[in-house]
Amino acid sequence: MTDKYFPIFGNAHPKEHWVPIDLSESNPNLNFDRTCEPDYLDNFVCSHFNESCTVAIGGYREKRATYRNASHFSALPASEVRDRHLGIDLWVAAGTPVYAPLEGVVHSFAFNDLPFDYGPTIILKHTVDDNEFYSLYGHLSLDSLEGLQEGQVIFRGQEFARIGDRTVNGGWPPHLHIQVIRDMYGLKGDFYGAASEKEQVKLFSNCPDPSFLLGL
Repeated sequence: MTDKYFPIFGNAHPKEHWVPIDLSESNPNLNFDRTCEPDYLDNFVCSHFNESCTVAIGGYREKRATYRNASHFSALPASEVRDRHLGIDLWVAAGTPVYAPLEGVVHSFAFNDLPFDYGPTIILKHTVDDNEFYSLYGHLSLDSLEGLQEGQVIFRGQEFARIGDRTVNGGWPPHLHIQVIRDMYGLKGDFYGAASEKEQVKLFSNCPDPSFLLGL
Protein backbone atom coordinates (compact mmCIF):
# COMPACT_ATOMS: atom_id res chain seq x y z
CA MET A 1 0.00 0.00 0.00
CA THR A 2 3.02 2.30 0.11
CA ASP A 3 2.30 3.49 -3.45
CA LYS A 4 -1.11 4.79 -2.36
CA TYR A 5 0.54 7.99 -1.18
CA PHE A 6 2.69 10.14 -3.45
CA PRO A 7 6.23 10.76 -2.07
CA ILE A 8 6.15 13.96 -0.04
CA PHE A 9 9.36 15.22 -1.70
CA GLY A 10 8.79 13.57 -5.07
CA ASN A 11 11.80 11.72 -6.44
CA ALA A 12 14.37 14.14 -5.03
CA HIS A 13 14.69 12.55 -1.58
CA PRO A 14 13.88 8.81 -1.61
CA LYS A 15 13.15 7.27 1.78
CA GLU A 16 16.34 5.20 1.73
CA HIS A 17 18.16 8.54 2.15
CA TRP A 18 16.24 9.44 5.31
CA VAL A 19 17.90 9.12 8.72
CA PRO A 20 16.27 9.19 12.19
CA ILE A 21 16.78 12.22 14.41
CA ASP A 22 16.01 12.52 18.12
CA LEU A 23 15.17 15.95 19.51
CA SER A 24 13.72 14.66 22.75
CA GLU A 25 15.00 15.84 26.09
CA SER A 26 16.14 12.27 26.82
CA ASN A 27 18.75 12.29 24.00
CA PRO A 28 22.17 12.30 25.76
CA ASN A 29 23.80 13.81 22.66
CA LEU A 30 21.57 16.88 22.78
CA ASN A 31 22.00 19.81 25.13
CA PHE A 32 18.30 20.44 25.53
CA ASP A 33 18.91 23.70 27.41
CA ARG A 34 20.28 25.08 24.12
CA THR A 35 17.69 23.70 21.73
CA CYS A 36 15.96 27.09 21.65
CA GLU A 37 19.16 28.58 20.13
CA PRO A 38 18.69 28.56 16.34
CA ASP A 39 22.39 28.13 15.53
CA TYR A 40 22.86 25.28 18.00
CA LEU A 41 19.75 23.50 16.73
CA ASP A 42 20.77 24.06 13.13
CA ASN A 43 24.22 22.54 13.74
CA PHE A 44 22.67 19.54 15.48
CA VAL A 45 20.27 18.90 12.60
CA CYS A 46 22.98 19.36 9.95
CA SER A 47 25.23 16.86 11.72
CA HIS A 48 22.83 14.15 10.52
CA PHE A 49 23.31 14.94 6.83
CA ASN A 50 25.87 13.62 4.37
CA GLU A 51 25.93 12.65 0.69
CA SER A 52 23.65 9.68 1.27
CA CYS A 53 21.43 11.14 4.02
CA THR A 54 19.46 14.18 2.85
CA VAL A 55 16.43 14.10 5.17
CA ALA A 56 16.27 13.68 8.95
CA ILE A 57 12.96 12.38 10.26
CA GLY A 58 11.39 12.05 13.68
CA GLY A 59 9.39 13.78 16.34
CA TYR A 60 6.02 12.11 16.79
CA ARG A 61 5.26 11.99 20.54
CA GLU A 62 8.68 13.41 21.41
CA LYS A 63 8.89 15.38 24.63
CA ARG A 64 10.93 18.45 23.70
CA ALA A 65 12.49 20.99 26.01
CA THR A 66 12.66 23.52 23.16
CA TYR A 67 9.10 24.66 23.61
CA ARG A 68 9.52 25.58 27.26
CA ASN A 69 11.50 28.64 26.24
CA ALA A 70 8.82 29.88 23.84
CA SER A 71 5.92 31.85 25.29
CA HIS A 72 3.69 30.51 22.53
CA PHE A 73 3.91 27.02 24.09
CA SER A 74 4.83 27.62 27.71
CA ALA A 75 2.42 27.91 30.59
CA LEU A 76 2.25 27.21 34.28
CA PRO A 77 1.73 24.82 35.99
CA ALA A 78 4.13 22.32 34.41
CA SER A 79 1.29 19.98 33.42
CA GLU A 80 0.07 22.66 30.99
CA VAL A 81 3.36 23.24 29.16
CA ARG A 82 2.85 22.03 25.57
CA ASP A 83 6.06 20.06 24.97
CA ARG A 84 4.88 16.74 23.44
CA HIS A 85 5.13 16.85 19.66
CA LEU A 86 1.97 15.97 17.72
CA GLY A 87 3.43 15.61 14.23
CA ILE A 88 6.43 14.30 12.32
CA ASP A 89 9.27 16.61 11.32
CA LEU A 90 11.20 16.12 8.10
CA TRP A 91 14.39 18.20 8.25
CA VAL A 92 15.48 19.06 4.72
CA ALA A 93 16.94 21.97 2.76
CA ALA A 94 14.98 25.20 2.38
CA GLY A 95 13.30 25.47 -1.00
CA THR A 96 12.59 21.74 -1.27
CA PRO A 97 9.27 21.19 -3.09
CA VAL A 98 6.42 19.56 -1.16
CA TYR A 99 3.97 17.32 -3.03
CA ALA A 100 0.49 16.29 -1.94
CA PRO A 101 0.50 12.67 -0.77
CA LEU A 102 -3.17 12.34 -1.74
CA GLU A 103 -5.90 14.49 -3.20
CA GLY A 104 -7.59 17.06 -1.00
CA VAL A 105 -8.93 20.57 -0.89
CA VAL A 106 -7.48 23.58 0.85
CA HIS A 107 -9.23 23.82 4.19
CA SER A 108 -7.32 26.91 5.33
CA PHE A 109 -3.90 28.56 5.45
CA ALA A 110 -2.11 31.23 7.47
CA PHE A 111 1.22 32.83 8.30
CA ASN A 112 1.75 31.89 11.96
CA ASP A 113 4.67 34.18 12.65
CA LEU A 114 5.34 33.81 16.40
CA PRO A 115 8.77 32.51 17.54
CA PHE A 116 8.87 28.68 17.32
CA ASP A 117 5.49 28.69 15.56
CA TYR A 118 4.66 27.10 12.19
CA GLY A 119 5.39 30.09 9.97
CA PRO A 120 3.48 29.69 6.68
CA THR A 121 0.98 26.84 7.11
CA ILE A 122 -1.39 24.99 4.79
CA ILE A 123 -4.14 22.62 5.95
CA LEU A 124 -5.75 20.22 3.47
CA LYS A 125 -9.03 18.36 3.93
CA HIS A 126 -9.26 14.79 2.65
CA THR A 127 -12.14 12.38 2.16
CA VAL A 128 -11.23 8.69 1.93
CA ASP A 129 -13.98 6.04 1.93
CA ASP A 130 -16.45 8.61 3.32
CA ASN A 131 -14.05 9.42 6.18
CA GLU A 132 -12.82 12.99 6.54
CA PHE A 133 -9.52 14.06 8.02
CA TYR A 134 -7.04 16.90 7.67
CA SER A 135 -3.32 17.14 7.00
CA LEU A 136 -1.30 20.13 8.21
CA TYR A 137 1.96 21.30 6.60
CA GLY A 138 4.00 23.82 8.56
CA HIS A 139 7.26 25.78 8.18
CA LEU A 140 6.68 26.46 4.48
CA SER A 141 7.99 29.29 2.35
CA LEU A 142 5.94 32.47 2.39
CA ASP A 143 5.27 32.27 -1.34
CA SER A 144 3.62 28.88 -0.78
CA LEU A 145 0.54 30.81 0.36
CA GLU A 146 0.32 33.00 -2.74
CA GLY A 147 -2.79 32.42 -4.85
CA LEU A 148 -4.32 29.85 -2.51
CA GLN A 149 -8.07 29.77 -1.97
CA GLU A 150 -10.14 27.79 0.51
CA GLY A 151 -11.83 24.93 -1.30
CA GLN A 152 -9.15 24.80 -4.00
CA VAL A 153 -8.47 21.24 -5.17
CA ILE A 154 -4.94 19.94 -4.63
CA PHE A 155 -4.32 16.78 -6.63
CA ARG A 156 -2.30 13.79 -5.51
CA GLY A 157 1.31 14.37 -6.58
CA GLN A 158 0.82 18.10 -7.15
CA GLU A 159 3.59 20.40 -5.93
CA PHE A 160 1.72 22.80 -3.65
CA ALA A 161 4.39 24.25 -1.36
CA ARG A 162 8.09 24.62 -0.62
CA ILE A 163 10.13 24.43 2.57
CA GLY A 164 10.76 27.82 4.21
CA ASP A 165 13.93 29.15 5.78
CA ARG A 166 14.57 30.50 9.28
CA THR A 167 13.51 34.04 8.35
CA VAL A 168 9.86 32.97 7.93
CA ASN A 169 9.41 29.56 9.54
CA GLY A 170 9.38 30.55 13.21
CA GLY A 171 13.17 30.55 13.56
CA TRP A 172 13.63 26.80 13.09
CA PRO A 173 16.17 25.04 10.87
CA PRO A 174 14.38 24.29 7.59
CA HIS A 175 11.96 21.39 7.84
CA LEU A 176 8.42 20.24 7.16
CA HIS A 177 6.03 19.59 10.02
CA ILE A 178 3.33 17.20 8.87
CA GLN A 179 0.39 16.35 11.11
CA VAL A 180 -2.87 14.45 10.72
CA ILE A 181 -5.96 15.87 12.44
CA ARG A 182 -9.37 14.25 12.83
CA ASP A 183 -11.25 17.25 14.23
CA MET A 184 -10.08 20.83 13.63
CA TYR A 185 -12.05 22.10 16.64
CA GLY A 186 -13.27 24.97 14.47
CA LEU A 187 -9.75 26.34 13.94
CA LYS A 188 -8.43 27.64 10.63
CA GLY A 189 -4.86 28.01 9.39
CA ASP A 190 -3.46 26.69 12.64
CA PHE A 191 -3.69 23.80 15.07
CA TYR A 192 -1.85 22.66 18.17
CA GLY A 193 1.54 21.26 17.19
CA ALA A 194 2.37 20.05 20.69
CA ALA A 195 0.34 18.75 23.60
CA SER A 196 0.63 19.32 27.32
CA GLU A 197 0.72 16.47 29.81
CA LYS A 198 -2.78 17.49 30.83
CA GLU A 199 -4.25 17.28 27.32
CA GLN A 200 -2.04 14.65 25.68
CA VAL A 201 -4.60 11.82 25.71
CA LYS A 202 -7.20 13.96 23.97
CA LEU A 203 -4.81 15.53 21.44
CA PHE A 204 -2.90 12.39 20.50
CA SER A 205 -6.22 10.64 19.92
CA ASN A 206 -7.22 13.50 17.63
CA CYS A 207 -3.80 13.62 15.92
CA PRO A 208 -2.75 10.04 15.07
CA ASP A 209 0.71 9.13 13.76
CA PRO A 210 0.97 10.69 10.26
CA SER A 211 3.64 8.25 9.04
CA PHE A 212 1.09 6.52 6.77
CA LEU A 213 1.02 9.67 4.61
CA LEU A 214 4.76 9.21 4.11
CA GLY A 215 4.37 5.59 3.01
CA LEU A 216 5.98 4.34 6.23
